[in-house]
Amino acid sequence: NFSNPMPDASILLATIKRLSGSKFVKDSALVVILDSWVLALPVSPDINIFAISISDLSGNLLFKKLYLLFIISLVSNCTSKKQIVYEPIDISKKTYVYKKTKNGKKLKLDVYKSSKLKKNAPLIIYVHGGGFSGGSRDEEHIKKFCKEMANNGFITASISYRLTMKNYGFGCDTKSNLKIQAFNNASQDISYATEYLLRNNKKFKINPKKIILIGSSAGAEAILNLVYVYSNKILPK
Repeated sequence: NFSNPMPDASILLATIKRLSGSKFVKDSALVVILDSWVLALPVSPDINIFAISISDLSGNLLFKKLYLLFIISLVSNCTSKKQIVYEPIDISKKTYVYKKTKNGKKLKLDVYKSSKLKKNAPLIIYVHGGGFSGGSRDEEHIKKFCKEMANNGFITASISYRLTMKNYGFGCDTKSNLKIQAFNNASQDISYATEYLLRNNKKFKINPKKIILIGSSAGAEAILNLVYVYSNKILPK
């Protein structure tokens, strides 16, 4: 139990390390209370530290204690050594060019699908994040997600799109019209990628009536812009 302000990181880590070697800590997560902060971490160093703030919780002390017990239970279950981890098998990944820009740049997408797929399947299109200036369609967490979803009967496509803000950033000094252009360019590219996949639905065994768009950060924002703001002339109504 530490008092505010937060202790020096080296002291905190040394204390946690000492506690984690305790005979009382086995398969469950180790929970360290830092006044209003709760750090919950498993004995294994391969799993991330969980940090939860309870300082702003409304209600009485009993409510906070119950909330804390819930978090401890949740983290303990998530970090149990009995947790089953599987690696998707029989999943193919192929790269396709879905659009060439006016300056000759090739926009690509990766399609993940199971070799056991026998009928048309729902399609998930993933749009990566990165502030419209960075990021990649084949980052490790994206590849893992696409493989796992393909292993569960979906066809997944992770796409690249124009990074309009690559040399500008997205700060307050950047002109608003350039930011709007970044959103619209990304939405346009998502449309082209979707149209390409729809046009080749028989080749990929896609059910054209079941398409899901998901994304992270800028990718999610581009999808929302596409659905609610962008004037689309590429996709069928």
